[in-house]
Formats: sequence, C-alpha cells, structure tokens
Amino acid sequence: WNPDVYDTLFIIKNRDSSEAWFWIDGLNGYDKYYRTSTVGDTQQTDANIISVSGTTITLGSTLAADNYVVECHRAGDAGGAENTEGTPITTTVSANSTTQFSIVNYTGTGVNATVGHGLSGADVVMAFADAAETSICGHTGAGWTGTLRLDATSAQSTDATVWQDTAPNPTVVTIGTYQSVNKSSTAITLYCFKAVEGYSAFGSYEGNNSPTGPVLNTGTNANSVIFKSIDGVKQWSMMRSATEDGNTGATNQMYPDQTQTESGAGTEDVDFISPGIKLRTTDNAINAAETYIYGMWGTPTVNKSGTPAKAR
Repeated sequence: WNPDVYDTLFIIKNRDSSEAWFWIDGLNGYDKYYRTSTVGDTQQTDANIISVSGTTITLGSTLAADNYVVECHRAGDAGGAENTEGTPITTTVSANSTTQFSIVNYTGTGVNATVGHGLSGADVVMAFADAAETSICGHTGAGWTGTLRLDATSAQSTDATVWQDTAPNPTVVTIGTYQSVNKSSTAITLYCFKAVEGYSAFGSYEGNNSPTGPVLNTGTNANSVIFKSIDGVKQWSMMRSATEDGNTGATNQMYPDQTQTESGAGTEDVDFISPGIKLRTTDNAINAAETYIYGMWGTPTVNKSGTPAKAR
C-alpha cells in the first residue's frame, strides 16, 4: 500500500548496533517520531529517518549502514477523520476496520474524559504524550486498573487516574488525569489494537520457568510477538518469524524499552506454530514463574470480502 494514501505506523530498530526505537506514523507526519527506548521522551522531528514514495519506504541518512527491523501497521485514509464519540474531547482518528488498528490524536484537558478510538473495541492502547512524560500501555491481559510503561522494565502499576479502572468499550477509551494520557494542553497520540480472528491476538499467560513452556494457541499464524511480565521488573521483548530459521525456532530477541542490539544467544527459544507459539525457554523476559501479557500479529488468509480468515 501507499503510506501517503493510508496513514501507517512504522516501528524501526537497528538489529546490529545500539540505537533508539523509532515509532513513526503518517497521521503525525513521517518526519516525526516517538522513542520507547528513551524515558519520558517528547515527540522529535527528523526528516532523514524515512521517506515515502508510492509503495516504497526508504531508510534515511540518520540510520546507520546496518540491518534493521521495520514493522508496518496500516491505519486508515491519510489525515484521519474527526471523531466526536468521546466526551468532552474530540479526536482525529485514522482507523483500519479490517485489521482493527487505529491512530488517535487529541489534546489533553487534564480532567476525566473519554476519547473515540474508531474501532469495534480496543484490547491494547499505547499512549505517547508530546511532553516529558512516560509512554505507557493499557492491555486487556493485564486489566485496566493500572498501566505498564513502554519505556521501562517496571512491573504493572495500579493507578485509577490512568484508565479510571475502565476497559475501552466499542466506541471510546476512558482516560483519567494521568499526564501520559491527558496532560492539559498537550498533544497525545494513541495506538489502538483490537484482536481480529486469524490475524491478531492479545492476552496473558502464566510462565512456568521450564524449557517446556506454555503453548499460546491463539489461532494466529504469528509473524511478530511482543511480551511483558506484569509481575516483575523485566524488559519488554519482541520476537519475529521473519528473521528466524523456521526449522530451529526463534532465538533472536529485541527489547523495545532499550537501545541495545538484537540478542541471539539461543536461550530465548520460541517455536512459531500455525495456531500460535510454543515457549521453550526459562528466559525470564518471557517465561519466569510470573504472569505475562502478549501481543501477536500474523499473516492470515483472506476471503473474498478481504476479511482475514482463521489460520489453519
């Protein structure tokens, strides 16, 4: 697809060298980015990270001559549309109703509110403020009584001022006075995801600290999986099938809250199987005796109407 026609979120990381994670989207502009690997980061501007021309994305001169991961999530028509379903905040939303992903922009008020997300619901909400505030994540697998920091290894915190202890409903995300989601007179961006059968899945599991770890049977033929312990001080972890040998399982791990290079020590084994993934490691980033959340995206077959079909 053409990212000038459809707003797209690009998540970019250098695999070979220590470098920031760049979160770039078309609704904010492809010369703007957030960094989950920088604590309390504001939105930055750099036109030399990527450029877009038709269906081609070019990595720019800011990036090193190294190997990179570029993950792409297509939202809706460029520029988004006004959404008045929230009270009292009006949002600008660019939403993809097929993959159930949206980019949401609004200005914080500092008082309790709801904001329209443009999907049929939201299982995951990632929030970035254009101010020196932490980037955070609300997740269905963790519940909505607290939040996880995207830019830190900390466990889930409990704070009713984030989501007002309220899960997103089919029209809005409920937000409190927490600065990362509702700082007064501050531009806020949300990335919202809702599970689509056969394409994406979001949930939780109990680690067992065993080489024979749990199976996450989600019905999704996964390409990309992200993990985080909600109980302990553990880094976020991302693993992908595209950079792995399918015969031996995945061993390469990247950490969205850190700048370090890709880890491939062979202790983080995950098998990508057609209905989900199988953990085969005692690595504490994904399989200590704790509760973990996950997000999983795959490549489904598509039916005649263009709707993802269940993986087989």
